[in-house]
Amino acid sequence: MATRYDGVRHATIAGLLAGESVDAVVVATPTELHFEHGMACIRARAPVLIEKPLAATLVEARSLAMAAEAASVPVLVGYHRRHNPLIVGAKSAIDDGLLGEIVSVETLCWLGKPDAYFDVAWRVALGGGPLGINLVRDIDVMLHLCGGIAFRSRCPR
Repeated sequence: MATRYDGVRHATIAGLLAGESVDAVVVATPTELHFEHGMACIRARAPVLIEKPLAATLVEARSLAMAAEAASVPVLVGYHRRHNPLIVGAKSAIDDGLLGEIVSVETLCWLGKPDAYFDVAWRVALGGGPLGINLVRDIDVMLHLCGGIAFRSRCPR
């Protein structure tokens, strides 16, 4: 790709960040590398878009978020489905009150993968698999559309 688009190629993220100044970095490596690569970008004060999921564990994700906030370095997670015209339209309808108050959501997600999908080691490592790599997108869309999860009872006490 670097040759095709007259770009500069680096063998490591350290090489990229140690060289010339970068405007931003896209981390699209296997999930188990997101924390290491994201932290390297934050330390170099390079804005970064990290492909979903943000990290392999909740502890790593929280650490990335806290480090980014402390350093005032922009970090974005690659949840592109929020920008799909269908989702934008649905969000607008919800925000405009066209559906009334959302009190419950039920969803179904099909995550069928061919057997060969599981032959790639990082897809089945920590943070991988169809749930960690794919379902997280759908969860993000539901949270984007409906807001955070709130537990409340409408039953009389």
